[in-house]
Amino acid sequence: MKSLKFVVFLAVALAFFAAGQPVFAEDTAIGNSGGTLDTGLAGSEKTTAGIVVGAVTLDGENYQQIGIRADIPLGKLGIGVDLQILLDEEGKVRKEDWDDAEDYFNMLYYLRWDRKGAPFYAKVGALDYSYLGYSNIVNGYSNAIEWPDYKRIGMEMSFKSDQLVGELLINDYKELTDERPSMVVGTRLGYRPFSKLEIGASIVSDLNEYNGLRDTDDDGYPDEIDQFPYDDSLVLERERIENELRALSIDPTTTINNLIAIGDLPNLDRSNLTDYSKKRSRLTIWGIDAGIPLIEGDFLKVDLYSAYTDIVDYGWGLTAPGFRTRLGEHMTFTAEYRMQSEEFLFGYFNQTYELERCQIADSGSGPYAVRKQDTLKNITEDMDGYLAGLSFNLFNYVTMSGQFQNMKGDVTERKSVYGDVVINNKAFDYLPTVKGYYAQNNVERLTEWRTPSTILGYVVQMNVGGTTLSVDNKYTFVDRNGDEDVEDEDEMVKSISISAMATF
Repeated sequence: MKSLKFVVFLAVALAFFAAGQPVFAEDTAIGNSGGTLDTGLAGSEKTTAGIVVGAVTLDGENYQQIGIRADIPLGKLGIGVDLQILLDEEGKVRKEDWDDAEDYFNMLYYLRWDRKGAPFYAKVGALDYSYLGYSNIVNGYSNAIEWPDYKRIGMEMSFKSDQLVGELLINDYKELTDERPSMVVGTRLGYRPFSKLEIGASIVSDLNEYNGLRDTDDDGYPDEIDQFPYDDSLVLERERIENELRALSIDPTTTINNLIAIGDLPNLDRSNLTDYSKKRSRLTIWGIDAGIPLIEGDFLKVDLYSAYTDIVDYGWGLTAPGFRTRLGEHMTFTAEYRMQSEEFLFGYFNQTYELERCQIADSGSGPYAVRKQDTLKNITEDMDGYLAGLSFNLFNYVTMSGQFQNMKGDVTERKSVYGDVVINNKAFDYLPTVKGYYAQNNVERLTEWRTPSTILGYVVQMNVGGTTLSVDNKYTFVDRNGDEDVEDEDEMVKSISISAMATF
């Protein structure tokens, strides 16, 4: 535990080094406020830090949280530190957070050079809202959607010169250390051959979708299946009983059969389960695009663009034309006409991708994996439609953004919607700052507000006597029984964080 004590000492030192602003001014993804609330606008250039105490629920267990967080800009360099110590009901440190070398890397929330749009920008750690090009492949991807339950260390990078632009995205370096090393990696390269026209090409690949299944003990059996997720020698309760009876020189066959007959054990053994460490599944998407600015005024800017996208072994999509209009710093409007074939989704790598990437379902005959690419087969006809988006900023007091897509075929219709509202109180200390958000992707009816692609929640933050009180409530949904709905009580995943934060 000496190394843990050193980490605590280092983080406390950072906290006392800091001064006076809300913690983590870095852009924050929906559902990832981390005890602070962010407007999505550019952050402070001051060093900030704070101590957070509160309660969190992880994997169904309640913990007391002691957190030390710091946001340290050093010129163009930005460092985000997030140290969390979780104490169980007996006051013991949650061992799973400090039993591996990568756990110590998790205290790095991000390491950033400059800001998006700069000639060279790079960020390692939590990715809050990432995109490539015109977002036809990667649209608002976040690797922090499950924070703090699970932390990923990704990277986004971009550069631009007079004629060349480039972008790179990696979801999680830690996947390279898994039993089945892999990652989601994507890049875009753009070239300006003449005038202001830019032509780009993108490719993104999930090298193993099965890495979306959490496997804490790395035994090849995901935690949703593994009844002993922290013991790589056991998977099923049946195995534990068999081992104990054999240790007493008792044949377990009769006991196991009796337990199955009365319903105390499922009729499953390891031969009925899949070892996912031996399976791989890749999905690749490529695309080309072109864009040119039509108006480049100080207040009014209008861009025209088009993009073609192909999901390898599946379908294709085309945006033609697309317009993006900016009115100063206060409003941005996007409008696109879209066409697509069967087995295709625009913005495949979206906000909820890490939730949809691969899930375990069980229809009664045994658990099995459902990959996001499997859902492409449910899109059985060509469709066309539109996307419209609007963001609005009223002097940072109120910010709103929304996006709606509607694609229609002869029989089916697919809709996606995203929206968030932030009321950022700056005038009166006793009034709260509030953020609400909702995202829903590729459903036939928006009344289906509970689906595996749904994320919704709210954050309420209030300053009381120099202390910031926060409530962060987030909901996601998992189809655990494979019945294509998430209406069962255990299919709602609720994450709530209540904290008090003092800044120095």
